[in-house]
Amino acid sequence: MVSHKLLRRDIQGLRAIAVMAVLLCHFQPTWLPGGFVGVDIFFVISGFLMSAIILSGMGKGSFSLRHFYLARIRRIVPALMGVCVVLLALGWWWLPPTDYAELGRQVAAALGFVSNIHLKTSDGYFAALAQEQWLLHTWSLAVEWQFYLIFPLLLLPLQRFSGAQQQGIALMGLSICTVISLGLCIALTPVKSATAFYMLHTRFWELCAGGIVYLLSLKYSLKPAVARVVLMVGTVCLLISFFMFSPHTLWPGYAALLPVIGTCLLLSAPPNAYAFLSHPLLQWLGNRSYSLYLWHWPCAVALGFLELRGDLSASMLAVSLSVALAVLSYRYIETPMRRNAYNTPSAMRYWRAGFLYLSILTAGLGIAIADGFPKRTTLEVQRAEAGMHELSSLPRNCEVLPLKHAADIACAEHSPNLVLWGDSHAPLLIPAIQAATPDARLMLLSASCPPIRDAYVNFKNKGDHCSAYHEEIMALIHKLPTHIPVILAFRLSAYTEGYSENFLRPMDVRYLRLRADEHAMDGRTLFTSRLTSMLCQLRAKGRRVYVMEPIPEMGVHVPRTLARRMMRGDASSDVQLARADYQTRHRMIIAALENAKISCGIQRMSPVPYLCDHDHCSGSQNGLSWYSDDDHLNINGARKLIPMFASILSK
Repeated sequence: MVSHKLLRRDIQGLRAIAVMAVLLCHFQPTWLPGGFVGVDIFFVISGFLMSAIILSGMGKGSFSLRHFYLARIRRIVPALMGVCVVLLALGWWWLPPTDYAELGRQVAAALGFVSNIHLKTSDGYFAALAQEQWLLHTWSLAVEWQFYLIFPLLLLPLQRFSGAQQQGIALMGLSICTVISLGLCIALTPVKSATAFYMLHTRFWELCAGGIVYLLSLKYSLKPAVARVVLMVGTVCLLISFFMFSPHTLWPGYAALLPVIGTCLLLSAPPNAYAFLSHPLLQWLGNRSYSLYLWHWPCAVALGFLELRGDLSASMLAVSLSVALAVLSYRYIETPMRRNAYNTPSAMRYWRAGFLYLSILTAGLGIAIADGFPKRTTLEVQRAEAGMHELSSLPRNCEVLPLKHAADIACAEHSPNLVLWGDSHAPLLIPAIQAATPDARLMLLSASCPPIRDAYVNFKNKGDHCSAYHEEIMALIHKLPTHIPVILAFRLSAYTEGYSENFLRPMDVRYLRLRADEHAMDGRTLFTSRLTSMLCQLRAKGRRVYVMEPIPEMGVHVPRTLARRMMRGDASSDVQLARADYQTRHRMIIAALENAKISCGIQRMSPVPYLCDHDHCSGSQNGLSWYSDDDHLNINGARKLIPMFASILSK
């Protein structure tokens, strides 16, 4: 039988490796693209230690649920409160209202240990907006805290048993939970990736895996030769995870098995079998790993707010700041809490700690409810942020069209004389069209589906829906008199180049059916070929077809970027994009539209002369945003296109 110390040196070494992997991944993603698996390593370690604490305590008859929860509170809450207080204080001076309100919500969610629930409706951990959330990383603390609440309650009935019987029942229960949770994780990852990533029921198996290792190590002791092989295989598993996985990997799903198995193998070896994990530097980092994890992410987010993400010097400075803050947190918060871990605090201490905790949580809620206290900022900042709310309205007297496969928006005015078909970019053009042609009676067709036959975007899981919608729209247009023109306004380059605001999120376009000659085509060529065919199909009977060339995609959230620059006193606050970058990104789509123009006479509409000068495309002017985010025009930007529509539709 192997004896276990709850603070084994090899575990501290593993913690150090896990936190270093996370830091490298967040500050320089190309260096260690799979470093995010450090969180999975932490989960396995946590499951191992909690099982050891609870089951060893039960075996000795000394386990106390109250003491267990108090120990977890002292371990997690004080340092987290420190981070929240600092962020709220700095945010008052440096964050514009929208960002400050969101920080307030995040603080409340973090201290309520529901960050994972707060985030599960988002686009996911690797989405662009997620990288701007100051307390995004607290999702893992929420998962662990929820585990701490549930796990001892599940094991509590085992107190009536003793010795090997208790351990055998626990092993069987953890194995069953692992199989169920892993099955849910694998099933949900492809269809509900955010839920699979953030929620306890799809991560429970990783924590249970650590518990299984603890129970097995009580029964079996590895021989030195076997231990060496186990350590080598475990190390290889982690190295493959660090370097072969990336934000493109479907996660967690099957892939998460590799780092979990690797961690389990390393934990199963005798504590002194891997001398490297006992290195003094790893021990030092392991002791401070929690504080380092807490502080590194706000420092990484700050790089983005300062528009320095990717800058090596700035990243190294941010890493140094993270370590310095972690040292202070460990010295003045964690260490005093650990020294007093076994002292019974007085009632007054309980009240003081509880009052401080509730005060910070309430402050977060109050900031969120007050919309970030906009009056603490200048009118210019408020005006800049207003750009994200200055959206276009639907057509006048819009009647919903009775489509079987309903679009996001499908409506028409009485006796339409103009069709506007597109994705979320299309409705934004309505003010410009109506101003250019006051007698326009619009039929608006808008959905987040590609405008070509049998195509769909994989992550949206809309294969049959998009195909049926496309056929229905084409049939609807063909029924209209041929003198009624069609305007198409899609974010076409996203289908060939991916999302400009987040290079880690490519657009996975798939097709229900392919012709024999299409199988050899690469994805971009196939899309542009089908696009040209579809446009010529619309044009077949002489109908006028206008296609909007891509709107400049600024790559940053324009209103927020404007407001942030103003808050830090940036004199050159207007957002711009190099015109050369625009031409590079959209070259393939523009070539396809030119090909359709030559082939069948469609007409191209370019927004460039109205939104760009010789060198730059503008996202704002004199602090007034033309966009509601990074790629959607707001009403200010749409008005810039009135001359474009007037020059074409008045003919």
